[in-house]
Amino acid sequence: LLQFLFELSHMRLGQDYNVKGLGDLKHVALIDMRHLGLVYMRKESARRFYPTRFALNLTSRVPLEQTTRGLIIVEPTFKVYAYTDSLLQVALLKQFVEVEYQLPNLVVGSITRAMVLDAVSRGISGEQMIRFLHQHARPCVQNRKYAVPHTVEDQILLWEQEKKRVSLTNGLLYTKFSSMEQFEAVEAFARERNYCMWSNFDTMMLVVSEEGHLIVKDFTSRLKD
Repeated sequence: LLQFLFELSHMRLGQDYNVKGLGDLKHVALIDMRHLGLVYMRKESARRFYPTRFALNLTSRVPLEQTTRGLIIVEPTFKVYAYTDSLLQVALLKQFVEVEYQLPNLVVGSITRAMVLDAVSRGISGEQMIRFLHQHARPCVQNRKYAVPHTVEDQILLWEQEKKRVSLTNGLLYTKFSSMEQFEAVEAFARERNYCMWSNFDTMMLVVSEEGHLIVKDFTSRLKD
């Protein structure tokens, strides 16, 4: 629910959003939010929803017109100081900030790699984290070009990219097929069993997973016989 509220805080008033792809838990939460007046849906089965002014005011804790009031200071050392007594604001901040200590109206913490990666794995993007920090910046830094130090922004995005790196998987390359018919038969055999990792009909080349290598190799030998 906190993750969904975090996403809701970055939506635009009057903009419609598709229900498809939310997932079962978020869809149930969306229906509850409809009853609470946080989102508008013509009916529960509607395919689109609209965040209400009440929802955006709740997640930002200030009216939309009062954009000069801020809550957060971010230092180049990744230290975060949040001046707020809102439990909701603190809960949202804890989605990607490791809290070190908390006073009645002050939260001190740090943006860490572990917290950012954990947030990304739960569907919160690096851009959403950065926008959240910008939107709630203290008045003394809000009008600067970098309300959040650009080194902090860059590092958040770099950490996010770690989740998107290409992973390596071993496979075996099959070539030198005697005919297109043989290649097509082997390729179909491997693909039906989810052993085919890559294939190219123009060059008659096929990459098979290690798991399926012996099975595909045996099938290929029997075809030759």
